[in-house]
Amino acid sequence: MRVMGSEAPTNAGNGNANANGHSSTRPTPLRPKLGPAGGDSGVYLRAAEAAALLHVSPKTVSRWAKEGKIPHFVTLGGHRRFPKDAIEAIAAGLEDIDEG
Repeated sequence: MRVMGSEAPTNAGNGNANANGHSSTRPTPLRPKLGPAGGDSGVYLRAAEAAALLHVSPKTVSRWAKEGKIPHFVTLGGHRRFPKDAIEAIAAGLEDIDEG
């Protein structure tokens, strides 16, 4: 049986809910440790930027990341980011192989 009246849910909680009942504060995204504590410069490259340094296609960089061959993390939006220092070190190693 349906009861008539104003039985709509209210936002009487802590005052942080909007009209849809969702919290107005966004969660803090998970990020890798940056700076000296993480041993990382804190500069990250997109797949295309990493690919340009490594002289391969962005698909190859993404495949290597998926296979665990190069370090990366995945953003909340599902994009891969690559630490610039690590990519430059890999690129330098590849140059040594070419010259050797």
